[in-house]
Amino acid sequence: MRVTVNPGHCPGIDPGAMGPAGLREADVALAVGKLTAEYLRAAGCEVLLIQDDSLEKICSESNAFRADLFVSIHCNSHTSPAAHGCEFWTARNASMGAYRLASCLEKQFCATFPKLYNRGVKTGGLYVTLHTDCPACLVETAFISNPAEERLLADPVWQDECAKAIARGVTDAMQ
Repeated sequence: MRVTVNPGHCPGIDPGAMGPAGLREADVALAVGKLTAEYLRAAGCEVLLIQDDSLEKICSESNAFRADLFVSIHCNSHTSPAAHGCEFWTARNASMGAYRLASCLEKQFCATFPKLYNRGVKTGGLYVTLHTDCPACLVETAFISNPAEERLLADPVWQDECAKAIARGVTDAMQ
């Protein structure tokens, strides 16, 4: 099984959202993405780990890799610091495989973090979910704009648990 893991945004170019204490989304996504890739490799998957400022390049390289599944890892953000929770995005009119991937990720993530509000599986027009040739899901791990969730996102133990949940969700979707 071939899996593309895409840590969202790109340090130095597009760091993504920034938390009130200065935590950068790109850094969290990369830390979680690297761990996720390690766990997937340990489970026998071939993994393409790609973080880049070009969404077109990310999708093109994933398609050239002939990925069976694609996961993009992000931190959510909102103008209200009270916004909270995790959510899972797939493309409008996505294949059943994409819905299965998103559902498996949601199930594992929510089992790992039962106190984290589940905003659910959503559909939309996100570039990476629309332009990959395989089932794709974008995971919004938590709100970096929420001070309490920013502290979670900065915690290496939480990042590791997050990566394990994502890897389990991916392997569940393969079955």
